Amino acid sequence: MKWFLSLSTGAKLLLGFGLMMILLATVMVTAYSGIRSIQESERTLFEKDFVSTVSLVEFRSDMNRQRSRMQEMMMTSRKADQEALAREITSRIKEIDEELQRLLDTFRNDPNSYGRLEELKSILKAYRDIRETQIALISEGKTDEARKLSIGVQDERFEKIRSLALELGNEAKERARKAVAQSEQRASESVRIFIIVGLVAVLMVLITVVFFNHVMAKPLKQISRLAERVASGDLTVSVPLNGRTDEVGALGQTFRTMVENLRRVMQEIWEGINVLASSASEIMASTSQVASGAAETATAVSQTTTTVEEVKQTAQVTSQKAKQVSESAQRSEQVAQTGRRSVEDSIEKMNRIQQQMESIAERIVRLSEHSQAIGEIITTVNDLAEQSNLLAVNAAIEA
Repeated sequence: MKWFLSLSTGAKLLLGFGLMMILLATVMVTAYSGIRSIQESERTLFEKDFVSTVSLVEFRSDMNRQRSRMQEMMMTSRKADQEALAREITSRIKEIDEELQRLLDTFRNDPNSYGRLEELKSILKAYRDIRETQIALISEGKTDEARKLSIGVQDERFEKIRSLALELGNEAKERARKAVAQSEQRASESVRIFIIVGLVAVLMVLITVVFFNHVMAKPLKQISRLAERVASGDLTVSVPLNGRTDEVGALGQTFRTMVENLRRVMQEIWEGINVLASSASEIMASTSQVASGAAETATAVSQTTTTVEEVKQTAQVTSQKAKQVSESAQRSEQVAQTGRRSVEDSIEKMNRIQQQMESIAERIVRLSEHSQAIGEIITTVNDLAEQSNLLAVNAAIEA
């Protein structure tokens, strides 16, 4: 018990709720197991017993119908009716074979029933062979011979087929009855187990609630009552020590320490009150002296107020002057900015003029070069002119 009290509150709650969850899971598993068992029983009852019973009933019904059709064929003399009855018998063969195959698949795990179905299948084959012979004889008009084949072995085969189908059907009904009884028994057992487990779970939950109320709620209520007494001013309360190391024990120890500290603080407060009472008389004496000095202080304060008013007026005048100076400085700054922009524009224009002068100088140099070339051309032309004159003179002389 002590080890449980030493656990933390979280661990206690986890343990308690964990136990409840385990009990709840047990109840759920029990209920689920019972329901699944009943479902499995019902599924087996339907898929095996019920379906096989219906199939066997339909098988017997088909066999009786085919036998009656054979009797009708032997009793009628009209060819068209005989052919129609023969077609009906032939058309039902496939359905009977499918029903028989379903029964074989159903009882594949039941050697006894499976063996008898195989026997029924072999007898049915022999019965059909004779029946085909009968149909052929009836078609040829040999009805008496066909009727003779129906007597004896063929009747025995039919009765054997019918008895086997009836036995298998009765066994399927008996299995279905037993399955229903077992299902009811399982349901009763599941309900009984569910009730027992549920009662145990409820009992365990009640025990857990009472136990947690004893180990957690009761100590907290006790501390709450002690706290109410302390709040009303009763510091004589005594908080018992229980030796617990969990949160409840820590709370009790802390509350005990708090009460002891409150007692010590109250004792110190009473001592302080006595000291204050003795000091109050001294304070009263000092108060009268302070009152007389207060009058002198009031006079000095009046004079100081007058001086402060004069200083205030001087400060206002100074503030106005400073405002004017600030406005002048702002205007000067605007003018300086305008001058700076003008200088920047002048510098930019001078740079453009310098670029244009450099371009003109380059062009003058190129013109000088062209002038030199022209001078050389003129000199050449003069030489040619002089030579032309000489030639003209020579021509004149020769003439």
